[in-house]
Amino acid sequence: MTSFLIRFLDRLSAPCLRDGDSEELRSRKKIFVMGLFAAGSVSLVWGLSYTVLGLRASCLGYGAAALDFGLLALFRGGRKYLPLLYTHVAVNLILPFVAQSMVGGIERSGCLGLWAVVAPLTILVHELPGSWIWFVGFIALQFASIAAEPFCAAHVAPMAPALSRLFLLSNLAGVLAILFFPLQYVDHLRRQLKERVKLQALDLAEQHANAERLLHNILPESVARRLKANEGMVVDAHADASVLFADIAGFTRFSAELPPAELVEMLNSVFCLFDALAEEYGLEKIKTIGDAYMVVGNVTGRGEGHLDSMAEMALAMQQVFANHAAAKHGLALRQGLHCGPVVAGVIGTTKFSFDLWGDTVNVASRLESQGAVGRVQVSSAVFERLERDFILEERGTIELRGRGDMRTWWLIGRRAGAA
Repeated sequence: MTSFLIRFLDRLSAPCLRDGDSEELRSRKKIFVMGLFAAGSVSLVWGLSYTVLGLRASCLGYGAAALDFGLLALFRGGRKYLPLLYTHVAVNLILPFVAQSMVGGIERSGCLGLWAVVAPLTILVHELPGSWIWFVGFIALQFASIAAEPFCAAHVAPMAPALSRLFLLSNLAGVLAILFFPLQYVDHLRRQLKERVKLQALDLAEQHANAERLLHNILPESVARRLKANEGMVVDAHADASVLFADIAGFTRFSAELPPAELVEMLNSVFCLFDALAEEYGLEKIKTIGDAYMVVGNVTGRGEGHLDSMAEMALAMQQVFANHAAAKHGLALRQGLHCGPVVAGVIGTTKFSFDLWGDTVNVASRLESQGAVGRVQVSSAVFERLERDFILEERGTIELRGRGDMRTWWLIGRRAGAA
């Protein structure tokens, strides 16, 4: 079927389609429109041919064409699909046998009743119930035609054998054609639907990938997998974790002087740099609270050497922040680092988050808030594990809120030659 004819049939069926129609119903309506157009066109040719031959059955051809085109007009005008379809099928079942009798029976008409097979096939194509009933009706009418053959032949003038053979060939070709072209159009619709389904599948896959990326941006990958597996409450105790808090000193004063959009843009650019560092060192960003940044090691990512990685990241954060435009406004980082046991898990059912709890978290937070601008304050537990490979400067004993006296150090840098 040419693309021109397909476009023509698509335009012809456009007024019959509704916004709420399913893809399957839209396809059936298009097939019905094509069937009405094809049947009306064939009936018109049939009527003209019989007129040329002087056969009185030509009036039935014109009547069938008028009915089919009339049903098409009603359908395009908004009439309901199924009543029109059943009317079309009923006429196509009965009319060929009536015309066959008027021409002189099966032999003289070239088995004109074959056209009636379109009726049960139409019901079948439209996946409507009772197609076998229509097929039984078609067979019954064939037997009735055989029984009425002598009567029909006796009341109609004889016809040249060559003309009867021509009728037989034209009826066979016509029935095959009116079945072939609709089936080809059905195949076109099927390929259209297949392509649409393929695009929808790709769209769903892209949406799923986006949802996965979003989930992994909110939660660590291992935690996200457990949530999707419906494991229930996701909570774990970790005997050895490193926790780092970083805060932008002077940010509250600075935020009052900057327009909101510029403020958020500046803060976002800083935290994006920190996110990249966390990924580089195999650590897990937990959250940001205002201008504060929290990261943890050995909870979901790198295990052995996590404290070294955390120290490296703390120093790298100081460096990237010093090179950032924010530093020109007198802003600087204040950081606190501690290590020890933590509890990690997901809380909430809506807008859930992955968080940490425990004394280790509290100490790291206090080390940051009671630290110094531009420096990383660490606990004695961190000092004992880093002193071989890192340079640390003792600050002394400070009174840590909620913990009492604690000996702390400043993290300066990695020792030359340390792995």
